[in-house]
Amino acid sequence: MDISNEKISAIVSLFVAIVILSAGFSQWWSITYDGKMITKKWVKCLFVFCIVLLIFAGWLLFL
Repeated sequence: MDISNEKISAIVSLFVAIVILSAGFSQWWSITYDGKMITKKWVKCLFVFCIVLLIFAGWLLFL
């Protein structure tokens, strides 16, 4: 089974899109007692993970 870099890049990008779409259905913010909206920690980690995956997918296209 020969999987090219383009296919791997497309799979990674699709995975990131599914993760972002599914995260949009949950509450990813909290309101503090003084009324400020803060982003939950798991969202920040997920966002960094998705950025890393997208950079990896882009890097695969140029190999």
